[in-house]
Amino acid sequence: MKRRDFLRMTAAAMFAAASSPWSESWADELSDLTDATNGSVPLDENIVAIFSDTHTQVPITTHQPQRLIKCVKAVLNMNPRPANLLIYGDVAYLQGRVEEYQLFKRIIAPIDKAGIKWEAAMGNHDRLNNFYTVFPERKEEKPLVANRYVHVVKTPRADFILLDSYMEGQVRGEIRPDQRAWLEDQLKAYAGTGKSVFVGCHHPIHETGLQNLLASSPNCAGFIHGHWHRWSTHPVGNLPTLCFGSTGHWGDCDYALGRLSEKDALFVPYLDAFIYHALIKKPIQDVPAYLKALNEKKVRMEYRVRQ
Repeated sequence: MKRRDFLRMTAAAMFAAASSPWSESWADELSDLTDATNGSVPLDENIVAIFSDTHTQVPITTHQPQRLIKCVKAVLNMNPRPANLLIYGDVAYLQGRVEEYQLFKRIIAPIDKAGIKWEAAMGNHDRLNNFYTVFPERKEEKPLVANRYVHVVKTPRADFILLDSYMEGQVRGEIRPDQRAWLEDQLKAYAGTGKSVFVGCHHPIHETGLQNLLASSPNCAGFIHGHWHRWSTHPVGNLPTLCFGSTGHWGDCDYALGRLSEKDALFVPYLDAFIYHALIKKPIQDVPAYLKALNEKKVRMEYRVRQ
């Protein structure tokens, strides 16, 4: 077991045992979660679960954490279970409060106990220092990019790079020069390996300035992100892109799975609700028909290189 994984598991156990002003409420709300310690359920390294825009709000009785719990249950009830869970930003509700990350940590704890590794990108509603206050084990001694939460999640058939597009005090995002330089080096390192990589962050690609860099890399199979709260594709030239819905704040709500084959990745939506918000200007008259059509829009991204 890697030192980082050991620290995560230890911290999760310590946190679960600690007292909290929400401990009784959490115990009641989460008591019917599938037994995550059931070792008979295998993990599939070629399946990736995907959440985005969880917007975890306190108290637990608000609809955002309730829907997050629903998505956690769905992942734990899979057989096999995905070996990885990726979360594309806005883990916290509005201003990245410590209490929101504490609640998120309690809800996500069964994922840790099941042995499913999870990683998150930082969104505009997150605050990295508060995230580290609750998840100190996730603060790397030598981060890939200084003062940025950047990670590479490896799977047998394709990897996922999660960038940090957060800008303090801004809704929009950006990828600054030092992070772009790191990404250029990473993509060069993939050249000749025969392995593909999906690059992503919380914000859409036009806010990152990475269009030309990613399109020119044969190892980059696509760009994936959150922020818009809707299941949608918007290719940039020959580069496929995909936006994930929200786990349950507003818009297209629930989760997605990425199924990785030897030649491509199939991203499958599991959307069961559409939640209205003041930002949604065009009402949907027939929500069931809308969701049915969305769930049929599976997105296949072919690897541009072969292993």
